[in-house]
Amino acid sequence: MKLATGGYQHIVALMKDGSVMASGYNGHGELGDGSVKDTYRFVKVIEKDVVFVSAGYYHTVVIKQDSSLLVTGYNGYGQLGDGTKADRHDYVKVIDAGVKDVCTGEYTTLVIKKDGSLWAAGRNNYGQLGDGTTADRKYFMQVISGGVKDVSSGDRSTIVLKQDGSVWATGLNNYGQLGDGTVT
Repeated sequence: MKLATGGYQHIVALMKDGSVMASGYNGHGELGDGSVKDTYRFVKVIEKDVVFVSAGYYHTVVIKQDSSLLVTGYNGYGQLGDGTKADRHDYVKVIDAGVKDVCTGEYTTLVIKKDGSLWAAGRNNYGQLGDGTTADRKYFMQVISGGVKDVSSGDRSTIVLKQDGSVWATGLNNYGQLGDGTVT
């Protein structure tokens, strides 16, 4: 195994050969095996060419060797970025190329492209996508034009590390989780 990631009630593992295995709750297709049937043992859901996996609350995303992005699972807020709010039970390609890294939150997906730009899709009720609104996004929308090194998304907030070392945060801040000295 090369990498494992856990969603709310499912686990996805990237194997050393580039295949993907998954196990657990599958009520929205988050395992990507073409069904909504739970599995109690790991099943192979992608045969090869995967370099990274991330499991969200009820969805899963993978980056392929060709730097494309594939998604599966719950899509009630558009977090799969495919332009719909329909769940996907099999992996579907939503970005053809240029993906460097990806982070899944509760109902969000954030993508860093090779040019350092940040793209976001999904639930945005607290501004967690960082686009200046509270409107959910069914398509990936660019929210930072460049300079992004890393991103992490929590329940309803997002934090970004820029290449210059600065840290940026957006979203719910009721317990001060944005680290800006307020609860705003």
